[in-house]
Amino acid sequence: MKRRHFMSRLGAAVMWPLTVGTVICASGITAAEVSPTSKPGQSGLHRMLHIRAIVGKEKRVYGHLRLSRGCVEGPLPDMTITKPPAIGTLSVRTEVVTLTDPNFGKCGPGHSGDGVVVYYKATAAGQDAFEYQMSSPGLPTTTWTVGVEVR
Repeated sequence: MKRRHFMSRLGAAVMWPLTVGTVICASGITAAEVSPTSKPGQSGLHRMLHIRAIVGKEKRVYGHLRLSRGCVEGPLPDMTITKPPAIGTLSVRTEVVTLTDPNFGKCGPGHSGDGVVVYYKATAAGQDAFEYQMSSPGLPTTTWTVGVEVR
């Protein structure tokens, strides 16, 4: 897969176009409308998120940052797209991610480090959805189901 490098206001970043089954690095937490749930028979965690997007404009979905027990930046875990969007595309960039979730153990809001940010860009108006998984050795896999309202 060809990687495209670019500069953003956060510094250098790498952007990967994603397809079903693509595995790239990722993990952690930033604020958004997240509801942790478990599906019957599923190991790991399940998080549901709803976002609003505008056709043709890129929308930041979620930033993932892995921090150790001592709040030190850890290795980036793997991300797998399990269900692609029907009327949009996904991309991922390595960027600085700042923790805003007050429920992230000892590491409170304000901790930051290199992480992976998921972006969505709609090609048509309507309802869309996609799903991806975050995994890292020694940690449970987290499934993210994202619903999108596109205008």
